[in-house]
Amino acid sequence: MSFPKEWIAVARGADKPIFRQIADQIVDFIRDGRLKPGDPMPSSRVLAGLLSVHRKTVNAAYDDLLLQGWLASVPRKGVFIADQSPARPAQGGWMPPGRFPKAANFHWEERPWPEGFMTGFPARGLVLDDGFPDVRLAPIDELMREYRRIARRNLTRQYLKYSSPAGVGELRTAIADFLSETRRIQCAPENVLITRGAQMAFFMICQTLLKPGDRVAVSELDYYFIISMANQCGAELVRVPVDEHGLNVDALKEILQRQPVRLLYLTPHHHYPTTVTMPPERRMRLLALAQEHGVAVIEDDYDFDFRYTSVPYLPLISSDRKGNCLYVGTLSKMIAPSIRLGFVIAPADFIGRLTQFRRLIDFQGDTVLEKAMAGLFRDGTITRHLNKVNRIYHDRRDLFCNLLEQELGGHLHFRRPEGGMAVWARFDPAVDLTAVADIADRNGLFFNDGRNFFSPSATPNATRLGFASLNAAEIEQAVRLLRKSVTTWLERRSDLRIFDPIYPVHSNPA
Repeated sequence: MSFPKEWIAVARGADKPIFRQIADQIVDFIRDGRLKPGDPMPSSRVLAGLLSVHRKTVNAAYDDLLLQGWLASVPRKGVFIADQSPARPAQGGWMPPGRFPKAANFHWEERPWPEGFMTGFPARGLVLDDGFPDVRLAPIDELMREYRRIARRNLTRQYLKYSSPAGVGELRTAIADFLSETRRIQCAPENVLITRGAQMAFFMICQTLLKPGDRVAVSELDYYFIISMANQCGAELVRVPVDEHGLNVDALKEILQRQPVRLLYLTPHHHYPTTVTMPPERRMRLLALAQEHGVAVIEDDYDFDFRYTSVPYLPLISSDRKGNCLYVGTLSKMIAPSIRLGFVIAPADFIGRLTQFRRLIDFQGDTVLEKAMAGLFRDGTITRHLNKVNRIYHDRRDLFCNLLEQELGGHLHFRRPEGGMAVWARFDPAVDLTAVADIADRNGLFFNDGRNFFSPSATPNATRLGFASLNAAEIEQAVRLLRKSVTTWLERRSDLRIFDPIYPVHSNPA
């Protein structure tokens, strides 16, 4: 067979290696029938001459196709198209087109999800998200450098094998050292479990601790995924009021005096979703209550590393000497949402139990990523990154809050957050937040209408508006679109009401 030179196009300088370009195009020719089973391939020397490439490049392409099964080598005769394609369909049952079942033919128990349950944020347009980092600032070059270093030192094979479900030892040590330095949490590597993000940590804790009928204390406004996890375990939710200092400890005390509580979830550094900070004296009272009543406490410290106006208060776990606190953190907020690395800090016996449970649902994490991330902790990249983005997010917070006051001050109230990546904004009762969110979406701006933050008995008219993931120009455009959307809604109404604050967090520009 004559192999036309023009069949294969080689793009020098492309991201795809030349040998891979050659191999992929040969596969395409086999698929479309230009090359048929048994057809001979030109020798590597001949094809290299036709394409003006090195013979070793063609040999690499042929070797790859031989290994895949697209080509077959016959001693002293040459290389031929294989008689059977490696992509041939499996034999057996066959389903007519369009006949895949629409519904399962078995039963499962339906359990409630929070109203207005959010599954994600769109990739299109501008998004005032839940308070996410700006992925454009992530230290990706440094992370890729660590991957290359691991590959050069032939460490990749070691980290492609099965390893400990608790996580790579180097990363557990690095996180223990980092928390000791930044939060005074005197933990050791055996107190650290690496997870695929904080979400997995919450799920494993709930599944390990809770049984149907157990009570879980959460705030009146709280993280909807925790609420859903408690529901999935058959637990009973106990709502605790929130004020301008976070979870109301006096109300929690009254609850604990009336009934046992198995698990308490809270975010004392910046309460989710309202962003208020719990002062030290309230934290100590809460910890004493948990110790007295034997309550397990999930301390979700999702944004400890982002603070702008003061030295942060130490986490609850830094003062816990009896072993009630389960401290959960995440690198997904430090760096980027797709970096699915979280951690649990807890007494070693409970870490051991969680590790056993983790193996049931996930044998281990991404050990190569964990190894690379340990390198970024070790060489100071993580600390430098956090120092840099803190300054950037501080400026973005100030710009965002100033614009909200200037453009929408008469229609919403908020407290300027001391840290974190979002503002909790309560809108004038005259503003239908769900309707405004719909209008904004049509204008090219997406934000959560806030329904999923509230308990069924509460009146939702507030939401989180994330600013950290937007640069200055994007923030200005987002606020303009938000103002336009609110104005459009108000113009449709004839019975505007005077704003009457119904929540204790008021505007307080710093």
